[in-house]
Formats: sequence, C-alpha cells, structure tokens
Amino acid sequence: MKLFGSLLLLVALVAVVFGCADDIYLEPPAPLDGCYVGTYMVIVSEEGTVARDTFFNHILFEFTEDQYYIEIDPDSTNGSCDFCKSDGSYLLTEGIRLKIVHSLVSEGCTACQNALDPDGTYRKETQPDGSIKLKQDADDVYSELHLYQIDCDTTGA
Repeated sequence: MKLFGSLLLLVALVAVVFGCADDIYLEPPAPLDGCYVGTYMVIVSEEGTVARDTFFNHILFEFTEDQYYIEIDPDSTNGSCDFCKSDGSYLLTEGIRLKIVHSLVSEGCTACQNALDPDGTYRKETQPDGSIKLKQDADDVYSELHLYQIDCDTTGA
C-alpha cells in the first residue's frame, strides 16, 4: 500500500511539473487611448435606500497612454456643473483605477463639486453598441461614466 501511495504521489508530481504549459498568456486589457463623449452620473443614496441626490452632466473625456482628462461638454451646460474639469493618471489593473491630479471649474460653469469627480477603481463593461461603461459602487455612492469613442479632432480635447 505504501508503494502505491508513493507511486501515486510521484505521478502527481510529474504531472504538475510537466503538465504546466509555458505558452499560456493572458491578453492585456484593451487600451483606452482616444477621445470620448458621453455622460457622467453620480447617485448618492441614504444608507443604501432610495436615491437622495442624482448628479448628471454630458462630458468630454480623453485617455492617453496613462493619463485622462475630463470636462463638462460646454455645449450642454447652462452654467450649472455638478463635476469639475479634472485630469489625472489611470491604470488598467483589476478594473480601471482613476487618480485625480488637478480639478478646476470648467469653462462656462459657475461652480463644481470636486468631491464628485471620478476617482478610484471602476469596472469596465463594453456595451453591445461598442460604447463602454465605467461603474463604481462605493458605500452609498454609485457613479457611472458612459463613453462613446469619437475622433479626437471633434472634441477639442
């Protein structure tokens, strides 16, 4: 019986050592480089219940190799802007992690709430129409960027 157990252990060890393929590679996440138009929405709830406040603006968004830029679409504002013009860095690891570096009031806006600017880790969902949604659930705050890629010459970003 000891011989059978030892032989079984030896076979298992050989299978593990020689059975692992060296040619399995995971595809890196698709790059996001480019310009986008879309919407940014933040819903603030009270203790996980009904939405207390909803903030929404049309936005212009640009991803470069490791930086991002976001601003309110100047054609869609009437001076009321929930979010600020901001820029920062991003990483494509375990979702998309945005880190704000600068945050300013967008042109055409009288004020903004930089606490609502996109920051932190978002999960990416590619939609059937080719657009992407970046979603984040944190405590009682849900935020979502819905982005459609466009030609960068169109945005002025």
